[in-house]
Amino acid sequence: MRWRGRRAASSLVAIIASMWGLWVVSGRRAALVGGVLLASSYTFVADRP
Repeated sequence: MRWRGRRAASSLVAIIASMWGLWVVSGRRAALVGGVLLASSYTFVADRP
């Protein structure tokens, strides 16, 4: 159970970092779209046993 929490925290950090990078390079709209896509991707990967 402890690893699942760490994986969720590291996924959240990765999503935020990617959104920040997209915001700097392409703007707010790209950051929001990219963040939504990354969040849905991490959700599917994290739910696998």
